[in-house]
Amino acid sequence: MNTIYYHGRDMHNFGDEFNKWLCEKLTGRPFDWAENISTLICGSHLQDARCETHVWGAGFGSFFQSCYEDTPIVHTVRGLYSFARLTELGWRPSSTFIGCFDPMQCLHEFFEQREGHGIGLIRHYADYGDSMGMDEIDICSGIDSVVDFIQQHDAIITSSLHGLIAADTLGKRSLLVRFGDKIDTDGFKYADYFSSSGYNGYRPMYVDGVLPGPVRHNIKRPKSQSYLNNLTTYLNEN
Repeated sequence: MNTIYYHGRDMHNFGDEFNKWLCEKLTGRPFDWAENISTLICGSHLQDARCETHVWGAGFGSFFQSCYEDTPIVHTVRGLYSFARLTELGWRPSSTFIGCFDPMQCLHEFFEQREGHGIGLIRHYADYGDSMGMDEIDICSGIDSVVDFIQQHDAIITSSLHGLIAADTLGKRSLLVRFGDKIDTDGFKYADYFSSSGYNGYRPMYVDGVLPGPVRHNIKRPKSQSYLNNLTTYLNEN
């Protein structure tokens, strides 16, 4: 396998570009974008899955989304909310399922934690606007550039899900903020991540319709190295 599907290939958004970056790091081979949705790794695009799609950490983008076709082959899913939604759609875990995990949570396996200073701002690309008078980086400036920016700071303020996860994983203090209604989400993806990172009390910033209560599933979270080993084997065999 030398191709991977993900959203926003022309925008170079941090969370989306991480798919290509991670596959290349794990296999040592170059990867290109593919229209064929055979594998979903990082991102809020589980709703794009087909019945033959292998899922390695993707999640739904909102509470009431469904898969494009019958439930896919799920190895890991981003969080407990996506897990619960899949079970509502008839999916049941098989022997290939190893737990709830967002692939960005393995970022520390590739970068050393560094002491930083001050507060950095990372806006979701939909929130771009006038300067807010803070040290800021364009989240579409590349994986290494964004990671270096995070490492330079002691704390990160962000409206980007994967900006938040990266900051958490690299040991930085983080704050999720909202700059308006420009991001196309009902808050599901944030709740989904928090549910798999050990904090199940989070409520989405805003929702349309009825908000489900906290999910209570006893689902294990794989260690990052175990996740990477399993994903590497899959990529090399397919």
